[in-house]
Amino acid sequence: TVVVVFVTIIATFTLSFKFSNYVGKLHKDVETYTSYKIAQEIKNSSVENPTMFIYKIRDIGFYSNAGIAPTEKYFGLVNFDEEALPEMWQSFKDAISNKRNDFVVTSPSIYKKEKDFLEEYYDIYKEYSDYILLIKA
Repeated sequence: TVVVVFVTIIATFTLSFKFSNYVGKLHKDVETYTSYKIAQEIKNSSVENPTMFIYKIRDIGFYSNAGIAPTEKYFGLVNFDEEALPEMWQSFKDAISNKRNDFVVTSPSIYKKEKDFLEEYYDIYKEYSDYILLIKA
């Protein structure tokens, strides 16, 4: 049984590393992470005491890298659709339409789908291949 447990543990780790999205980022400098680059853009901006909102994407370290605490009750995407948690989805829209944050981070696909809505309240500050940083218009 010890051998079975050992083999199971090794197999689990092997499969985890093989199929993980983040294995390619192991042993890379922190400066190569988009969340770090975005944090530096915010820190180097002229905005005093900036606030940030992660719009309809998962937080992969944006808040912690920027040293910013979320100001919204719902920040970042969780595994609930609009029917299951309508107040979260409405709060996302309210945070944008009320311009409650200086910066917004989202994905290019979300930006493309909601461009007209987002452009009404925020301008593109910096584009990356995997994320877009917006600033209050």
